[in-house]
Amino acid sequence: MNSETYYESKLKYRERPSLEESLQADIVIVGGGLAGLALAFELAQENVNFVLIEANKIGQSASGRNGGFCSPGWAADDDKILRLFGAGVSKDFCDLSLEGMDWIKSMTKRSGFENIRIEKGTVNLFISGSEADAERMLRKKKVLYGDAFEMIGGSDLNALVNSCRYKYGLLSTDSFHLNPLEFIVALRNKIVSMGGQIFENSRMVSHFELDNEFHITLANKKVLKAKRLVIATGGYGGSEIGFLKTRWLPLQTYIAVTSGLGASLHLAIPGRFAFSDNRRAGNYFRKISGNRLLWGRDISALNAVEPKKVGMCARKDLDFFFPELVESVGGGEKISFEYIWSGKMAYSVSMLPYVRQISPKLYALMGFGGHGFNTAPIAAKILSEYLLGLGDRVKVFEQIPFTWNGGVFGPYAAEIFCKWQKTIDSRKLYSSRTPVSRLV
Repeated sequence: MNSETYYESKLKYRERPSLEESLQADIVIVGGGLAGLALAFELAQENVNFVLIEANKIGQSASGRNGGFCSPGWAADDDKILRLFGAGVSKDFCDLSLEGMDWIKSMTKRSGFENIRIEKGTVNLFISGSEADAERMLRKKKVLYGDAFEMIGGSDLNALVNSCRYKYGLLSTDSFHLNPLEFIVALRNKIVSMGGQIFENSRMVSHFELDNEFHITLANKKVLKAKRLVIATGGYGGSEIGFLKTRWLPLQTYIAVTSGLGASLHLAIPGRFAFSDNRRAGNYFRKISGNRLLWGRDISALNAVEPKKVGMCARKDLDFFFPELVESVGGGEKISFEYIWSGKMAYSVSMLPYVRQISPKLYALMGFGGHGFNTAPIAAKILSEYLLGLGDRVKVFEQIPFTWNGGVFGPYAAEIFCKWQKTIDSRKLYSSRTPVSRLV
């Protein structure tokens, strides 16, 4: 089994140099995930003097390690956003999520992105509930996002994903999936070609404000000075980001990629769509090159689960959801995983991001865990508008509660929440008279 991700194995690229001299810029962006890079791109288009620093390699964090899904919505579900903010603001969030998808699509049409392959369509699968439940969900989706959703059941669903465990599916034809690391690296290269300054392996260890500018110290003792500072770190941020560390929690999810499964995979999953099920901590999966299956599962707030155990539980998942596939390859022991990895995501208590001005010269752009590939770029675009004095759409994000994460007890509370969600998920399966498989 490989220690690198499947995406890394398919994309060999040159790292950007680390910052080896002290510099001064109008804006410094800390964090080279999708949010930070999208902000850098928007600033580069306006010829702003900025520097982006990344503690590791671009794409090594969640932005380059996720399932590659891009679909409407946010990590917080539509009903929760409606309860928090009411119908008007809820619709604003929906519209922004669609705008974020359009941002990604528009980028893939630019020079430098010619090799980015987009596969259209994602399907949210119902493993429990009635047809009426699925139809109610479909009506909600159409009100919020338009007509780009349709319900699929029976033989039509079997033509996309052939499993006795799934009852219905909501197909989003505007959604898509892609190799996230390939996109991230292409975006990095595009920004550099526009004159943007990006430095990898340049970890910030501290920052403070003095004489109306920020002094940002790196691990190699070099100092960046900036008129404004944007913290765009994800689930790998530490104490160096100051009190912002107390406003989110790092949650981990896991991905396993099988070895080639031959024609059996196409019989089990005839469609080219990406799939997820309607549980909070459910599975998500899609076919990738070489007749492999990318299988995402579980969520945890404490120590990462060992790869061996992730593989064992992924086999149980496949045996539960696709027993005919497992039987056709000779049983679960015949299924091997070439790649297994985890990724830390930054979640706020509300499961919505922090995009706002913290002080006159300090800004946050973080907390996109669970649904970042459309939400991070649109949030970055809106923050860039604010930084440039071109708009105040950032006000919609200022309504998100800026909640304390519970300090040292936060991860334990989050783990209890994760287990509670899994218990609810288990009850859904039991209520449909099916056995349950999960990571314990």
